[in-house]
Amino acid sequence: ETGDYEDGLRTTPIVVDGIVYVYTASSNVIALDGGKQILQWRERTTYDVFSPTGEYLGRVALPAESVLLAIQGNRIYTRGRGPDDEERLVVYRLDVPDRP
Repeated sequence: ETGDYEDGLRTTPIVVDGIVYVYTASSNVIALDGGKQILQWRERTTYDVFSPTGEYLGRVALPAESVLLAIQGNRIYTRGRGPDDEERLVVYRLDVPDRP
């Protein structure tokens, strides 16, 4: 049970040696022991950020309940939930310091 009911799964689950690996609607990667139905681990998805010239700028981890919608320029568009569980569009701006 992933806890991500509303939008379902992002990919087809993969099974290796009885462990089910799933990429969920809220951008988490989880592993379930298929025989015991026990959550083995959960990892939030992170994204590596590169400049237009290919220079590595760093890594971004979105809040756990965010769903990545798009990246445009220095903006990351996500879908999240507000305090009353309402859906909302959340936009993050990447601030990258000038590099020599």
